[in-house]
Amino acid sequence: FFNPHDAAAQVLAAVRAEHAVSLHGVGLALGSACGLDDEHLDRLTALVARTDPLRVSDHACFARAPWAGRGMVHANDLLPVAFTRGSLAVFVANVQHVQERLRRPILVENLSAYLDFAERDFSEPEFFAELA
Repeated sequence: FFNPHDAAAQVLAAVRAEHAVSLHGVGLALGSACGLDDEHLDRLTALVARTDPLRVSDHACFARAPWAGRGMVHANDLLPVAFTRGSLAVFVANVQHVQERLRRPILVENLSAYLDFAERDFSEPEFFAELA
């Protein structure tokens, strides 16, 4: 949907002309300590401006990291984050940045996680309550 000239974006525009829509993403990587992908956020901002969705959401995950000699890499997966004070600070900064850029609140979807980190300062509900 990021390319306003492709077929998917045209279908979205036609649907939006008749109905309210919400946008849910998988690429912001809100839990990544290296920050957000500005190019991705630019494209999302343009999409939000074109569609004026009721809600915008993305996953509470880590997916971006520096790789020596290769710059930033995206895991193309929704990797869980530890529920620590450090992770919370990263989330708060990234969510605030996205909300400032989009000029609207965003929803954050928790992940299905099948592992538990040994280091944790919060339970999952406590972590998201603090984030909110």
